[in-house]
Amino acid sequence: MIKLSIFEFFCRGIPEAFVFVLASLLFTKKIIDKKKLIISSILYAIIIYLVRLLPIHLGVHSIILTIIYPIISVFINKININQSIFCTLIEFAILSICELTNLFALSWLNVDIKIISLNPVKKVLYFLPSLILFSGIVALFYITSCKKHRVAYLSVQK
Repeated sequence: MIKLSIFEFFCRGIPEAFVFVLASLLFTKKIIDKKKLIISSILYAIIIYLVRLLPIHLGVHSIILTIIYPIISVFINKININQSIFCTLIEFAILSICELTNLFALSWLNVDIKIISLNPVKKVLYFLPSLILFSGIVALFYITSCKKHRVAYLSVQK
């Protein structure tokens, strides 16, 4: 069981879910509906929180979330199932690389991960760089795609 505190849910879970959903919309070149973006982000964050409460081994929660997220993106954001599965796998891979990079940096700086994981505030602060890196990669993808196609494909609906 990899339990999250309420603090971690609000400070890490919701922002991570937001970037995850936004990345799917950007990768599939969908028009962003603010209401659907917020609903799917909060729903995904709640599902992450609930799945992490389950008494399962490390890594199984990622597999469950990899199955659940495409369902959310198909029904709420109206993304094609094939695109949704592809985006989910790509996003999980990118997020995993970002988190591994952060772990490597923390171990290089001789930060004791076990002590950090006991304090939710420290845990959020020390692992914030991986979320920032993930957000930066998503933003970089958007910027390069816009320059490549010479047009902004991102439209926002109210």
